[in-house]
Amino acid sequence: MGSMLFFYLFFSVILFILILFEYILYRRWNRRIPSSKHRFAFFLFYWILALFSNGFFVFLVLFRFNFRVEFEGLFKHLYYLSLSWNYSFFFGFFLWGILFLVFFIIYYTWQNSKFLLKFINPIFVKSQNQNSNILVNSKEILNRKTFLFTTTAIAIDTIPFIGTSSSLFGMYAGTKDFEVFTRGIPIQNLESNFNHFRIAHISDLHIGSLITEKYLTPTIEMIKTQKPDCIVVTGDILDNSKLYLSTVGWYFQKLSEIAPVYAILGNHDHIENPRYLIQTLQKARSNVLVNDFDIIQRGKNKLILIGLDYPIQHRRNNLSRLFLSELSFNEVYQKLPFKDKPIIVLNHHPGDFEYLKNKPIQLVLAGHTHGGQIILDSKKDISLLSNFMKYHVDLYHENQVYLYVNRGLGHWFPLRINCPPEITILELYKK
Repeated sequence: MGSMLFFYLFFSVILFILILFEYILYRRWNRRIPSSKHRFAFFLFYWILALFSNGFFVFLVLFRFNFRVEFEGLFKHLYYLSLSWNYSFFFGFFLWGILFLVFFIIYYTWQNSKFLLKFINPIFVKSQNQNSNILVNSKEILNRKTFLFTTTAIAIDTIPFIGTSSSLFGMYAGTKDFEVFTRGIPIQNLESNFNHFRIAHISDLHIGSLITEKYLTPTIEMIKTQKPDCIVVTGDILDNSKLYLSTVGWYFQKLSEIAPVYAILGNHDHIENPRYLIQTLQKARSNVLVNDFDIIQRGKNKLILIGLDYPIQHRRNNLSRLFLSELSFNEVYQKLPFKDKPIIVLNHHPGDFEYLKNKPIQLVLAGHTHGGQIILDSKKDISLLSNFMKYHVDLYHENQVYLYVNRGLGHWFPLRINCPPEITILELYKK
């Protein structure tokens, strides 16, 4: 009960900030419109959009978890618009406040400085010819100041609108075009029957109101044409509700008709009791590895898959996620009947590579980060996560162990820029 009260209080604060900022910006922009007729049109446009977005936002937060909603057609466009508006205004409020504070500090410090009084006096300005003083009209100086202040203020006031436009572009242009990434991975001690073994790696489907059968259907044929020897799914299969288990069952049944499927759970899969998800995956003929292993055999040759569960209990008892994850790995590793065979670890959070790179394994497959969803350079060094996570996208190699971090096939927030939904084909070859 206490946690729910905290949630509603927190949500109310966010809503208050949104409405306050919308009101402040409305007043600021309204003063710049000279015509009363145009002011009225702006009033209608602005507040219809603002009230719709806030109402839709409240609906999503309070009711989305309680019944099945699929954002397709017009509903999807309204969802994108509302999400873009609210996120841009909420986060824009803090950026707007910081920029205005910095601007006022710089402006008034400069205006009252000795430099200004000495060289840019509002009555006399010293010319380049040091032998003369030129009389300057004080209104001209005032107009320059007004122009500087006004243009800067307008630029800062456009922040949430630019954010809304940019996020809408990323939602429409960046979340629908799936891309296949192919990587060759050299594996030490890989046996001959597994040379050129092809693994289709997908992650972070987030099946729910945004990731529907319509969204997933093209990916089935894309995976099939790659002719994988097995398919691995590294967590966050569901977004937040078991109401979408029928879509999970349908999709994994289709995948299992292509190749054997191995899946692990992510943090989102623990939002509701994961037992129902595990049962659905098993009915769809998928192998669910919850702190367990499986041995893929080709003739006398073997390849070991270890699947680690996301240690959700670390949030309940304040223990380190890495500590609990390493405990799970050690327990599974001790059970292995063969420790001289190549080992591939499926682990949702790529941060656990900090300890996994020191284990006697060859490859770790992870997800969780969605690649940052926004990548601003070709080297992938500048993204939403590059300053917070050491391992956030693509391929890493440390201590003779490889890590591949999948960009995610789905999303829980539909905004991607230069970071497309991904299907990875990892081809193993003998080192």
